[in-house]
Amino acid sequence: MAAVYAPINGEVAGGMFFIASIHSAQTLATQLLKGHLKNTPISIEDEQLAHSAFQEVGNIVIGSYLTALSDIANVNCYPLVTELSIDFAGALLAEAAFYLAEDEQFVLMETTMAIQELNQEIDGLLLFIPDTDSVAVLIERLRTTYNDRA
Repeated sequence: MAAVYAPINGEVAGGMFFIASIHSAQTLATQLLKGHLKNTPISIEDEQLAHSAFQEVGNIVIGSYLTALSDIANVNCYPLVTELSIDFAGALLAEAAFYLAEDEQFVLMETTMAIQELNQEIDGLLLFIPDTDSVAVLIERLRTTYNDRA
């Protein structure tokens, strides 16, 4: 598994993971870097440029979700510097569980990206773990937004 983690700050705080299989991470990195590296496909575990490419994909996915959340709930939130982890699924889930130990509420979303050139879809997961205070803020803001539109 490959994961990008971003701490979240603002009116809504917590953490967010973008998680994909090693195969999916390699496919994304290879597509982004093709023409820039001699050896393709590349190994996500060994190639530093591939790390950077996949981390940037995670950063974009996380940023897009947070922008949508900000718009829907009328809250200010933004990602801080991301971290990349390439490890066994158990180690990545242990890292996520560490963040869940204090705050037990989370949002898990499946995401699919299409690579048109390859006629292939890449699956991933987004795991959003808001801190306890942020859950209350989100619920209140969503209620207000929903009631204003009703």
